[in-house]
Amino acid sequence: MYSISVHSLFDYRYILPTLFFAALGCIIAVEVSTRVKKQKDAERVLYWGSLTLAGSFLACYYLVLFSMNASAASKGPLNFIFIFLFCLSGSFGVLKLSQISIHSHKQYIVGSLLVGTFLMIINILSYSISFKDDLEG
Repeated sequence: MYSISVHSLFDYRYILPTLFFAALGCIIAVEVSTRVKKQKDAERVLYWGSLTLAGSFLACYYLVLFSMNASAASKGPLNFIFIFLFCLSGSFGVLKLSQISIHSHKQYIVGSLLVGTFLMIINILSYSISFKDDLEG
């Protein structure tokens, strides 16, 4: 039977920076979402905002990898690019979905479920690829 000790699972020095980048990502998402609605060059703001949000997601992602001492943290540039593309597509999708006008509670619930599902799929795919070697061995 497998047993995981919480005390040896994480390097706790990475928790505070991870929380910082997660909070920063939330602030970026709200700020970009409101700016896209107000500005004339909404597409440019959406693209740059997606890149910035993807950067904060990527920072959180790698801090989690480092905190768990995962072998994926040192797999090289191809893994980095692949994960960044996941983060970028997730960021763009979430920011694009946030621009839809909501007129009822049903639309709000469905939109929230779509955003949450999209983010979970991106996280599950990214982490399953990254932890594949650690889980097999």
